Order: sequence, then structure tokens, then C-alpha cells
Amino acid sequence: MEAIGRLAGGLAHDLNNRLMVITGRARFALEELPESSPVRVHVEEIRQAADRASSVIRQLLAFGRRGETRLTWLILNDVIAAMAELVDRLIGDKVTLTLELGAGLWPVIADRTQVELAILNLAMNAKEAMHGGGTLTIGTSNMTNPTLSASAPTHANVGDFVRLWVKDTGLGMDATTLAHAFDPFFTTHDMATRSGLGLTAVYGIMQQVAGMLDVESVLHSGTTLSLYFPRAENLPPSMYTTSHDHTKRHDPVSTGKTVLVVDDDSAIRALIRLALESRGYRVIDACSGHDALLLSEIQRTPVDLLVTDISMRAMGGNDLAAQMLERFATLRVLFMSGHVEDELVTRGVLRAGEPFLQKPFGVTELGDMVATVLDTPSAPQVA
Repeated sequence: MEAIGRLAGGLAHDLNNRLMVITGRARFALEELPESSPVRVHVEEIRQAADRASSVIRQLLAFGRRGETRLTWLILNDVIAAMAELVDRLIGDKVTLTLELGAGLWPVIADRTQVELAILNLAMNAKEAMHGGGTLTIGTSNMTNPTLSASAPTHANVGDFVRLWVKDTGLGMDATTLAHAFDPFFTTHDMATRSGLGLTAVYGIMQQVAGMLDVESVLHSGTTLSLYFPRAENLPPSMYTTSHDHTKRHDPVSTGKTVLVVDDDSAIRALIRLALESRGYRVIDACSGHDALLLSEIQRTPVDLLVTDISMRAMGGNDLAAQMLERFATLRVLFMSGHVEDELVTRGVLRAGEPFLQKPFGVTELGDMVATVLDTPSAPQVA
């Protein structure tokens, strides 16, 4: 399991770079294409395929516990309702989706992206178990001291929980299959057409939130997967707004600020330049830390913001930032990487709390973060 986690972390950097370029370019293409263009459907399919590939990487990182976990207050009904249309498309016309969402649901603390990944994983498993069609039910309810089945991998069931269940009317599992349900890469499907981490990925997600996972299944009578999230206590007054993404948004304005972009990937640099110039920034770019220092020396105006990949050959982003801060006292710094933030902090490459973007990120997310960092009242201190 540790080896798989290391492999996932090592692959993430390069794959995330590629996916960022694909999704970014697809978005710009969609903005340029008229609504009537027959090409739009193809570009949209490209963007969606890249998003799905990015989800696979996040799933691998979550399984290896190397993904960045962003815990927030959630009402699971909100998450499910927002995903209903996507799940409905995913399961196809032969399967009917029904929702049984409990009233007065308690809040939980979890990573919204990981909850979404878990639901999609379970929905896909359910679809494959219903070859001739059937019904997929996603439901929620509040539970105290729930009773788990003997097949559950954990049994710490004391306390208040919010149960999220996914039930299908498919083939079900016999006792032998059920005993291996949580084994990594275990599947009853043809390995030539089906690969993945199975329920192990969902189990890893639930472990991160101190939750529980249970499965009940009868051969030829369907399967029910239940996720138990601990009830969140001591809610802040703004709880009902924090279950959604309220990242600070900035309208595109011509700021006249100078941004230096440093990345050893030319496609990444070109995409970031395009995104920031469309917001009115003056952008210069360099392929290495040494080139960035040379460019900064010949600039007629000071550099206001350094956007740099943190892992580069010869000179890393943190070393570059330290030298740039000696030249420009008011410089702001925004780091980016295909590696996850938690891992970089653990390795001592990045300090906790420093502005950071995880690749792949969207052009809107980039623009908003740049504006936010430039609004910071004082320059960051880089070790």
C-alpha cells in the first residue's frame, strides 16, 4: 500500500501538468467558439475527459493518503443534490436514479471533493452490477450508535453519525466475494475492461474523516454500501454557507501589475500567460530560476508577483523566491506544484500557510488566487 502511495505521488506531478494544459486550453477554446459551432461538443468532451482523468489522480492520492485534504462543514444532502444530474448521466438510461434524502440532516466535517469521489465510485460500481438495468438509490439519514454488519472493516460505532447509502438492485455478492470486497484492486469484472481501487479507495476516504464504511449484499438481490460520517459539533454561525465553495472572486480588471511566471514546462507558462493577460496583467515568463533572475534585473518596472513552480531543476521555486525578495521588498509570491501541499510541507520545501496552487488548477482559480495574493498587505517571508 505504501508503494502504491509513493507511485501515485510520483506520477501526479507530470500528469497534473498535462491535464492542466488540456483543461485550460479547452476552456479558452469554448469561450471563443460560438454556441452554434458543431466543434463545441468535441471540445467539451475533451474537457470532461481531462476532468475525469484528474479525478482518477485525486482518487489514487486519496487512497495512498497523499492527497491534500480540505476539510469543511458539509450538509451531505447539498452535495448529493448538486451531483444528481452528473450521477444520472453516469449510470445511463437503463438505470433509474432515486434520492431518499433525510430531513434535518446533521452537518459533518469532510473534504467535499473526496465525498464526491466516493459517491461517483459507488455509483459506477452499482451501474456495473445492473447489466440489464435497475434502480440506484442514494439516501441519507441521521443515526446514533448504528449497527454494522459483520463484513464492515471497522466497528467503532458509538456516537452520532450521518449515514449516506448507495443501494442497487443488481447481482449482489455471495459470502466469498463479500469477504474480499475491501481488498485493493479486487473486482469481479474482466480486468481487461475494468480497473481501479474498488471499495478500498472509499475506505481510505472514510478513514481520513474518522468515519465508517459498511456493505450489505445478497446474491441476486442487490448491494447497499453505507458511509457513516461523524456528526459535527460546535457549529459556527456561518455553517450553512460554508458547505459550498465561497472562494473570493475578483472581476477581470486591468491592474497594470507585473507578474513573473516561472515553470520549466513551456505549455504551462503559455497557458498561465494567456489566463493572466486576459485579466489585464503584464506577464513575463522564464523557464528556470536562473533565467527569472536575469529577467528581473533588466525589467524597467518592479515585479509585483512571482508565480513559480516549486520543484524545478537546478534552482527550486523557494530558492528563487528568496533571492527575488532581496531585490523587490514588496514582492508577492505564489507557489504551484503538481505535488500535494501536505507532502511539500512535510518535506520542508513549502512552509504551511504560504500561497499555493495545486496543479491542475483552472484559469478562474488562478486569476482569483493571483488577485488575492496581490491584495495581501505585506510580502511573504520565505525561508
